[in-house]
Amino acid sequence: MKLQILSLLATLVISANTFASNCSNEILYKNAGWVIHEPSEFEVIYKKVNTKIETGMNAQTLDYDVYAIYNFEHGTSLEKPDFIAEMNSWDDFSTSKDEMWGDIAIYTNHDHNSVPLEIHWYENGQRHIVINPLEVECINMPPTATVNSVY
Repeated sequence: MKLQILSLLATLVISANTFASNCSNEILYKNAGWVIHEPSEFEVIYKKVNTKIETGMNAQTLDYDVYAIYNFEHGTSLEKPDFIAEMNSWDDFSTSKDEMWGDIAIYTNHDHNSVPLEIHWYENGQRHIVINPLEVECINMPPTATVNSVY
């Protein structure tokens, strides 16, 4: 009986450590001063950011900035394979390049109809991030080493 309990405890500790290590980017973002939003806010934030992009592009206050491709993981599940994500970013002309270079970045699933995965954005002097909980379990991209970028 003791052996079974010890075995169960060891399994729980290993599982917790595996989860923590796979979702460790959240800690890095917090330490870097980012605002991490609850995944349940994703849809509302996604609509708000898309409206800002559309309005800004139409008013010529935003400019399409960078396109890149990254390898993404679903999260802690070993059953789901990694996949390719695309990152598109936009620069807001109202913030100087010294303050923020690339004010909005949206990561989408390249292999699955460009479904949104993560949103990074700059607002009111702070960098923000939110993940799509229907697609990923954890923040995938480690935070940028630069203080004036969201990607």
